[in-house]
Amino acid sequence: MTSRFVPLTGCSNFRDLGGLPTTDGRTTTWRRAYRSDTLQELTDDDVKRIVGDIGLTTIIDLRTKREIEAEGRGPLEAEARIRHVHLPFIGELEVRDEVPETIERDVLADYVHMLDTAGHLIAQAVETIATSPGPVVFHCAAGKDRTGILAAIVELLLGVPREVVVGDYELTNQVLDGVIERLGRLESYTNVRTQPASNFVCRPEVMDRFVGVLDERHGGAEGWARAHDLDDATLTSLRQTLLH
Repeated sequence: MTSRFVPLTGCSNFRDLGGLPTTDGRTTTWRRAYRSDTLQELTDDDVKRIVGDIGLTTIIDLRTKREIEAEGRGPLEAEARIRHVHLPFIGELEVRDEVPETIERDVLADYVHMLDTAGHLIAQAVETIATSPGPVVFHCAAGKDRTGILAAIVELLLGVPREVVVGDYELTNQVLDGVIERLGRLESYTNVRTQPASNFVCRPEVMDRFVGVLDERHGGAEGWARAHDLDDATLTSLRQTLLH
């Protein structure tokens, strides 16, 4: 199987959503949608790969305004052909640390809180993915929490089985050391420097329970999508673009 991680120097968790099986026997499309950790340290070679090889057209930045102002968007901001869409899943006034510690905080509660308070922004992110004219990447800081819940909802809307969605969430653990090393150098993520790496591990039971919340409250991801005004045309576009 092709690796879903795209090897880049300036970030660790840039990976393809392609190659995932669905319950109806299809597979998610390669080279069309990506998820990532923060992109501001991309090198010139990274930019050449993302712009020239991948052909990226859209970036969905899930970070807060505070993070963007402190850390910047990086070299892709200068690429006129790439559209930047800012959809912060965390409200500015409620931020403590944008990268939560698994031990000291209830990460599932954080995920459900984003679902409750930023549902319209999550829906807008899904619509942006569905209507992007070419390859799209969505990212936050570590590429595991805000990025993780958006990836889960997109994958569930595509018909990816629950256990595969959970497995995708866990993949971040393979590159967690690199993510933590990078974030630890940035002023916005002081808690990363003071907590052990084990506190930031993606635990499968957290994502499994998040999917359970979608089922219990909304009858699944599609019920959630309908409740947030994602119509048939948008969902059809998402599936036509990201499935084969």
